[in-house]
Amino acid sequence: MPPPTPTAPQSFLQILVNCDNFRLPPPTAKSTEPLVPWLLFPSPTSPAVGLLRPEI
Repeated sequence: MPPPTPTAPQSFLQILVNCDNFRLPPPTAKSTEPLVPWLLFPSPTSPAVGLLRPEI
């Protein structure tokens, strides 16, 4: 197996764009999965950059 091909350094935003594959399902009465916002900084007023399942 060949080794991985190196890539150019990426910014934090470029990494987020590449990893953003999560889609919220359409809301239904049965889909009540709790999700927790992943914040850019620990402050509660910080922008959310993603959603995590609480058990992670």
